[in-house]
Amino acid sequence: MDSDSESDALLDTNLFLRYMALKPQRKEVKDIWKNREQNGEYYVLFRKLLELEETFFEYMRMSKRTFYFILRKIQPLITKLPTRTPYISPEERLMVTIRFLSTGITFKSLSFTFCMAHNTIAGIVYETCEAIWSKFNEQFIPFPTTSAFVRIENEFSERWNFPNCIGAIDGKHVRMKAPAKSGTKYFNYKKYFSLHLQAVADAKCKFIAIDVGEYGSRSDSGVFNTSTLFDLISFRIKSFRNPSS
Repeated sequence: MDSDSESDALLDTNLFLRYMALKPQRKEVKDIWKNREQNGEYYVLFRKLLELEETFFEYMRMSKRTFYFILRKIQPLITKLPTRTPYISPEERLMVTIRFLSTGITFKSLSFTFCMAHNTIAGIVYETCEAIWSKFNEQFIPFPTTSAFVRIENEFSERWNFPNCIGAIDGKHVRMKAPAKSGTKYFNYKKYFSLHLQAVADAKCKFIAIDVGEYGSRSDSGVFNTSTLFDLISFRIKSFRNPSS
């Protein structure tokens, strides 16, 4: 080996060793996750929040009463066998999910505050959301009936002096990564990829219908025109075809 080749080899070796020395080690991150009981948000903060009603509400975006009402309903669905140490309780699972839903913080960020792997956070959020939907959707967002629309119309007229209205509707684009081979289906007018969420509220600002999952490229009116709610109003509820005077 000539002197130039030897120098290049030594330089490459030196650079590689420096890279390995500076490269973050996965073991260090895992060590953080192992200390959940000392550093995790649930263990450090949650018990303190329970003693402070207003602070709990500010942090969780709901009262303690509401939090435990939800927990009692979904606990059988999110309780897991204790296969890991420390055990992730239903209470902690709900806390993780509510924090995600109320703040929009990423799974990666939650993984550091709760000292869990981000894929564990993702699994908890998906499973808990499914449990919440399965337990509460028929109770709190039942599909509107003719009598419900009559009541809502009366409330809009009496409360807001806005007659012949059976709901306030709006759409929201939920940002997402474009699915493979989806082209521009999910690319919206705001110049990013999204799913379309459409919601209808009554005169008391309570949701009465939602439609989630349409392509982000579709307009609000396009989503509404193909929704089940539009079909219900247009073809099934005869009394709303002609507005009252």
